[in-house]
Amino acid sequence: MPTTLLGRILSSIIYWGIALSVRYGGRVFWGLRVAGREHVPAAGPLIVAVTHESVLDPLLAGAATSRRLRFLARNTLFGPRGEIKQHGRVLLFVGAVPIERDGGGARDTIRAARKLLSEGQAVLIFPEGTRSRDGNVQRFRRGVGLIARAAKCPVLPISIDGSRLLWQKGHRFPRFVGGPVRVTIGAPVTYDKTTSAEDIATELRGMILGLRGTREDEPAGDGAGVHESAGGSSSE
Repeated sequence: MPTTLLGRILSSIIYWGIALSVRYGGRVFWGLRVAGREHVPAAGPLIVAVTHESVLDPLLAGAATSRRLRFLARNTLFGPRGEIKQHGRVLLFVGAVPIERDGGGARDTIRAARKLLSEGQAVLIFPEGTRSRDGNVQRFRRGVGLIARAAKCPVLPISIDGSRLLWQKGHRFPRFVGGPVRVTIGAPVTYDKTTSAEDIATELRGMILGLRGTREDEPAGDGAGVHESAGGSSSE
């Protein structure tokens, strides 16, 4: 993130310009629909736990919520061998935080997330750790539970369903027309240190399955399985 006032203003303009473009353009080209936007807290530290199917998911989560999100990304996305290339500078400018995935990656991720949360920011986390190829919600890793316990702030569960239809894992470029994509936002929940990290991860995954209206053994709905009653009223 920029440190100067002008830099922060430009960063904010660019971030919201991209978010609004995805929000309104997504409706036209991707059949994007959002339910439950009223659940997003207006201020304060917030963990945003999102399912992960596509590299477009941070953009979709930002477009669906009314908060500016900071997201943690593996350092190789910013450039090869940890170098910061031009596209990496753009990611940094709009608020991405590079994280080392190997070695002490888990500790670094938790430390970075806690720092951002202590500043009252909203931090996007992918509890699955990696993208799902088939759209089914994978097992949540305990890291989200460790962060939630330590920060003692609300966790906002979000299901993004169908984004893999736009940019699948292993494909170099996205589809500019496709979908449908459904984003469903659940009510925030807060945990304390009496709940284990594993239980938090399991409960959050169960909540997201509930938002999708699916059971553990049911296949993904390709964006068609979102019920308004699960995540609030639909936002057109």
